[in-house]
Amino acid sequence: MRTGLKEERPGDDSRGMPQPVDLDATPNQTLPVPIARPLPMAAPAPMPTPELYTRAPLDGWAIASAICGFTAFIPILSQIAGLVLGCIALVRMRRQRRNGRATRGAGYAWFGVSTSVLTLLGWAAMAAALLTVRHGLQDSTGALQQLHDLSQRPR
Repeated sequence: MRTGLKEERPGDDSRGMPQPVDLDATPNQTLPVPIARPLPMAAPAPMPTPELYTRAPLDGWAIASAICGFTAFIPILSQIAGLVLGCIALVRMRRQRRNGRATRGAGYAWFGVSTSVLTLLGWAAMAAALLTVRHGLQDSTGALQQLHDLSQRPR
């Protein structure tokens, strides 16, 4: 038995779906073709209000931390300021989040803290290297002074 689809008629299917037709029972007849109907239109979505698109304010302390930690206007002091400002910004943002107010800028604060710490570690490594070189130079100048004193002694 060959089957096809017949035109929807009220009462054929409770879901409004086309029902199969026996193609062998109607050999010389043209089959009805289902007519395409437009889908029902949903109500248009309400226009979003501007409050939906407002962004949380950006914390100025976090920006200041990032600038101080990255640029080093005054060596070492700028890094200390960046570290302190970044910690203040992170504490302020955590308090505001607890109070239900969102602020942005945690990435800037962490950037300022991390660059400040890394740069301070770099300054400390450079100071340690210079002190090591200074100590080595003092030892060598002491040895040179002894050689000079030995050469000046009468024979």
